[in-house]
Amino acid sequence: MATTCAASHVAAARRASAARARAVHIFSSTRGHRSLLPRPHAKPESKPQDDSISASVERLMQDPENAAQLARVTEAAQRVAELQAESERLAAEMAAAAADQAASAEAAERRGAEAAAKLIAEAEVAAKAKLLQAAQLQAESADAARQKWAFDINEDAERLESAKAAAAAAIGGAAASLPLALTDGAPVGAALLALATAGVASALLGVTYRYAVRQDTSNLQLKAGVVAAFGLVRGLGQASGILTAGPGTADAVAGLDLSVASLGSAGLALGQCMLAAAFAATAVEAGFLQGLIKPFGAAGGGADGDSGS
Repeated sequence: MATTCAASHVAAARRASAARARAVHIFSSTRGHRSLLPRPHAKPESKPQDDSISASVERLMQDPENAAQLARVTEAAQRVAELQAESERLAAEMAAAAADQAASAEAAERRGAEAAAKLIAEAEVAAKAKLLQAAQLQAESADAARQKWAFDINEDAERLESAKAAAAAAIGGAAASLPLALTDGAPVGAALLALATAGVASALLGVTYRYAVRQDTSNLQLKAGVVAAFGLVRGLGQASGILTAGPGTADAVAGLDLSVASLGSAGLALGQCMLAAAFAATAVEAGFLQGLIKPFGAAGGGADGDSGS
């Protein structure tokens, strides 16, 4: 819109210039008429000559045509001056508008750069906060894991509690094996040996069970894994001895006695060993519940001391 207005004013200025040229031409013509006046003599101070000149000029000005031409020249000059002033004003306004537009563009660019820098700074702060939070969580997790196993171990007290666990487990395992040993019909020496073997294996299970479970007394999978490991190792060993004891029978296959009796005896031995391991672990658990046996790390006030502090 400003461009259209400026173009129209420029055209008007051009028209004014043309009008001024015509006015100058008319004025020149008027001067031609004035040349018809008599020239004064060398002595301008002559009053009669001045009066005659004034009278001639007055007569020329009284001529309607000359007066109209002079009026048109005066009007054209005034229009040219007005158009020049208007053109200067428009040029000043256009320069001011261009300066304002440049300042506005610079201010908008500066605001955009400031907003972008602010967003980048906020994103960096948020990312650093996330990294700090993640580091804090990792540190807390590491502290919790370290506190879970870091106890003030009293070795003498731990040995005593392990001996209690071994004794309880040995009693439990022997109690589970005693009925089978009495009903097996084996000699007394063989029965006592079987009970001793079961007791020793159960005692080892009790010590290992206490060290494996530690303070995690609610972890059933861990407990079952310890029982199954001991029961299967001992049971499979006995079953293997039964199956390889009579390879000369008619049911032997690849050196193994696969008769029904041998398979039944092997299965019975395996079940006996699993039952003895279960009884041994149950005896240790009963000691935990009754407070007679302390889990690993609780002996000597280690865990209690940590919790109390």
